[in-house]
Amino acid sequence: MSQPLSFLQAQWRIAQGRMRTWRVPQGVFIAPEPSVAMGASGSALVPDHGAALLAWRAWAQAHVGERCVVGLSSRWLLHTLVTEPDGQRYTAAQAGEAAAQQWSHYMGLNTADLADQWLLRPSAVPGGWLVAASPRALVDDLLAVAQSQHVQVVWMGPWWAHGLEAWAKRASGGVRTLAMNEPDWAVAAQGNGRTLQGLWAQPSLSADADAAVRVPSALGLQHGPSLVWADEATADIVRGAPAAWGAST
Repeated sequence: MSQPLSFLQAQWRIAQGRMRTWRVPQGVFIAPEPSVAMGASGSALVPDHGAALLAWRAWAQAHVGERCVVGLSSRWLLHTLVTEPDGQRYTAAQAGEAAAQQWSHYMGLNTADLADQWLLRPSAVPGGWLVAASPRALVDDLLAVAQSQHVQVVWMGPWWAHGLEAWAKRASGGVRTLAMNEPDWAVAAQGNGRTLQGLWAQPSLSADADAAVRVPSALGLQHGPSLVWADEATADIVRGAPAAWGAST
């Protein structure tokens, strides 16, 4: 049986992890296994995250002190595009309210439950607002594990955020579709030039889109696509602005 690390040894291990990842944080993709039933977490919309939390704990224990960015599977998320009435510009709060009303109308979600149990992140994009939401319990549990292992989460959000932002920057004329695929699930975006016109998720996606951003085919916790981005001004959902779901210290 290995002996517990001394205080100085533990501090040195944390410092080593910080130094290794100071310039380039680790990119980590977290997803539920396809076999996990929907609704096990208390919501009819999202699968339970217990198994993924165990995998995340194992990763954190093997990467003590490291800095990382966490890309979450869309199977846990809600996301929608909020368009604004002609001549009107929404605030972030108004965009979040509009998204909550959409989810309430089309998915039967109670707006009070949304406010209490979900973390919303509205991000201004050409054409309106992209609003993503994550279960509060998922984010809290992931950050608690990170804190216990001194892992620093510098950003957490949809795994496809960087791919979507990069795709938008390569805008060309005409209508375009982006397919962002993960195991057994997919998110699609449609745009016209730099204007985002739609965003939706579904269990599977046809292969007729003009671009794709893929994550590893293995299940559970993996090193996913590059989630490290330049410091240039980008959409809040990519940059991790004040509305970010969470960051540990």
